[in-house]
Amino acid sequence: MRTQHTLPGATLVTVASAGILLGISACSTTTEASSQESGSTTAGQSTAGASSEPATDAAASDGRQTTGNTSSDGDDSAASTKENTPTLVGYEVQAPDDAETKSVDEYEERVVFHFSGANSGENLPTPSISYVAGYPHKSGSGNEVEMNGQLFLQASFDGSGAAADVPKSRQPQNPIVSEVRYLGGFEKTQNLGVGISSCHGAPEKSPYDVATSGDDIILTIEPASCGRS
Repeated sequence: MRTQHTLPGATLVTVASAGILLGISACSTTTEASSQESGSTTAGQSTAGASSEPATDAAASDGRQTTGNTSSDGDDSAASTKENTPTLVGYEVQAPDDAETKSVDEYEERVVFHFSGANSGENLPTPSISYVAGYPHKSGSGNEVEMNGQLFLQASFDGSGAAADVPKSRQPQNPIVSEVRYLGGFEKTQNLGVGISSCHGAPEKSPYDVATSGDDIILTIEPASCGRS
């Protein structure tokens, strides 16, 4: 009868093999957990990045335009809003070239206010022009602004901005218009003062009229009667 003997080395091989299998299993579990944790963190970072908002154009308190950043996806809504707001870009005083040959009743002067973004006159701001007691008033503060002239018209344009290079003042020293001065803007309303020379010693209000032509608003001023019948 043969007796079978179990070799001590076989037991060691079996135990070692079991240890290797356990180690592989543990490694696989750890790797899977690490992958899940890493994926969760990456997703969180991606969501946080998507929450940033595009910058838009801003308007200064006086209505003058300042430029900001636009969104990277091509959204130009802020730019469209700016373009839809008519902007005062300048003004000038016009007098007849043949003033010497005109009678008092024929003579007149014009102050032309130039706007951009008015869509050929369809989007012009609303003008409000009237005589004021004393000097015209500065936008925002309401303080009087001293300027040339005997009588003064204040011209306000509601629903408009102003370019950064709008002239501060023009002083033609004409028979009627002595000065036009930009008084600033407040809440999308631009204000200008018009100084008028009138009858010496007893100033009288000169008649005036307001009209539009394209992207311009035109203030036409006639001489005061100065006692003439």
